[in-house]
Amino acid sequence: MRISRLYVDQPLTGAQTIELGVDAANYLGRALRARRGDALILFDGSGSEFHAVVTALERRRVTLDVGEATGASRESTLRISLLQGLARGERMDYVVQKATELGVTSILPVQTEFAQVSLSDERSTRRRDHWRGVAIAAAQQSGRTRVPSIHDVQTLASALAVSSTEDEGLRLVADTQSHGAWPVCDASRVTIAIGPEGGFSDTERAALDAHGFAAIGLGPRVLRTETAAITALTLIQCRYGDLP
Repeated sequence: MRISRLYVDQPLTGAQTIELGVDAANYLGRALRARRGDALILFDGSGSEFHAVVTALERRRVTLDVGEATGASRESTLRISLLQGLARGERMDYVVQKATELGVTSILPVQTEFAQVSLSDERSTRRRDHWRGVAIAAAQQSGRTRVPSIHDVQTLASALAVSSTEDEGLRLVADTQSHGAWPVCDASRVTIAIGPEGGFSDTERAALDAHGFAAIGLGPRVLRTETAAITALTLIQCRYGDLP
């Protein structure tokens, strides 16, 4: 029988008893139908996971006995940052979910010129928190021991400045008009930029080019932004990461 996994937003050290609040109690009781004595696997995003047992499950709290770390390792050795042009509603949720399953390290939502959605600062904060919840759920399901960082919605210029502070690595941008070969190298870090439905503007393409982003093609057909993101991430993991 498969043991359910649960993300906890507190540091785990092992050999400890922890108490979780209302949200966790509701999730364990209603979604997982957990009972006292049931086994769980916990992770806190630090890279380890822990066996645990439910010792009390009440309406407003749950108590767990946590064992030692198991030493599980399912994280990719390839660090991937996704610069994703904003997409509407469920399409953006889909990108966050599948990108998490495919092992991305960070996701930078980008407000672009041709995006079909624009967010105020307040809505941007709410959406970021929502996307983090989507990423946590995807990490729970996929067996990951880390949750990708979800950055604030920002302009492409700001996202490029953030990516420039990280290790250089390989920088790619999906381009429907590109027919060039993928770079042949032993990459340890990749940043991939995916445009919105309308693609990147000429100004944005020039900025990406100035920051060393090489254009790569994703086939002869025009893909929706969410399809392009997942296709690009899969190919990146196949070429440079941990997919066969």
